Amino acid sequence: MIRLDPTSQETKRHAAVEIADISDQSGVLHNMSARPYTPVTFSVRPLRNTWVSFTMPRQFRRNDAVRVRLDAAWAALSFTGAALVQIGGSTPNGMRVITCRNKELAANIVLRTRGSLLLAETGLLDDAAEFAGTTVISSDLRLVKWAGDAR
Repeated sequence: MIRLDPTSQETKRHAAVEIADISDQSGVLHNMSARPYTPVTFSVRPLRNTWVSFTMPRQFRRNDAVRVRLDAAWAALSFTGAALVQIGGSTPNGMRVITCRNKELAANIVLRTRGSLLLAETGLLDDAAEFAGTTVISSDLRLVKWAGDAR
């Protein structure tokens, strides 16, 4: 611990400089605990810029043999969890869209979609003819990969 002698010239000179620094602020009191305002701008690029569309074939006839084939193809994908999908076909501007050409995969996706969710454990809808021509789009990377692999 260093002790300064209050009567020494060095201590008096140091104290005089501190007093002079404080008095040069023209009576303006600054809040030193407040952070200065700094305008910040940023933009977030989309994480996924590739979408995939699945369109239910118009001439799709479903019977027991087709149902078994669709269930086997679905099980082979090992899909778990859920995926967000949109029924319709409008993608955000500037996004690349891959069209799935595999009719079995497209039928599986469309017939297993409930609302805006594709759940892994969901069974096929019974009335396939009602959904003929229906398009489902998604940016889920698993679905994009499967559509790309099915080309």
